[in-house]
Amino acid sequence: MKAGMVFAGLFTLSVFAWPDARAMDILKRADAVILPANAEFKWSMTVKKAGEDDRHDRFVCWKKGDLKYLFFHVWPQTNYGQAMIRVDSTIWHYLPLADEVLKESYKAAFLDSDLSFADVMYNELAIYYDATIIGDSDGDTLTLELKAKPGAAGYARIVVTVDKNNIATLKREYYSKTGQLLKVIVFSELKFSGQRLSAMKLLITQPMLKGQSTIAEFSDIQEKENIKEQYFSLNYVKAFKPNANY
Repeated sequence: MKAGMVFAGLFTLSVFAWPDARAMDILKRADAVILPANAEFKWSMTVKKAGEDDRHDRFVCWKKGDLKYLFFHVWPQTNYGQAMIRVDSTIWHYLPLADEVLKESYKAAFLDSDLSFADVMYNELAIYYDATIIGDSDGDTLTLELKAKPGAAGYARIVVTVDKNNIATLKREYYSKTGQLLKVIVFSELKFSGQRLSAMKLLITQPMLKGQSTIAEFSDIQEKENIKEQYFSLNYVKAFKPNANY
């Protein structure tokens, strides 16, 4: 009898442990589909606000590993040379006209958009969140629930919809501790080169901020093994002149 109870207990543990392990594997794979570990890409952003003209920004970008990002502003011309650099947990914002460097919070809005710096420069969700599967339909999608790991700063809860066929992220919903929906990011116009994305479009909305939205577009995503370490140095960026056809 006791042996049967032990067996039943082990079986129950395996049932509950397996979905978490599977969910974390899916989340890691979904992270990798969005951007390779080392990548070069172009990125544009359109901010729409009621009663205001749309604002357009374009960047050339590099990512090295999980902890280093460079977004270099190439348009509009008035903002040319501005750069956002993440190294480990620090984010710097260089303003060339004032020759000033600001330290940004990962929670701060990215250039007054619906995106935060965390949304833009913390793409590896599997590092900061634990995942479980909360929906696995008979169709082509499954749903993950993400909760911040102990000691990790981030959103209280993220619900992620993933395409089963290519493990591409289709939608993210971000929630507060009280369960309020804070932000929705919808992924569309996904273009693949082999198993990797080469381009995609994101629509970002905040339900509490009516009449505004942000569109972010990734293009020409390329895996690059030899990303220069100096790209993530403020001194280098101050004199940087990227060779990009915009």
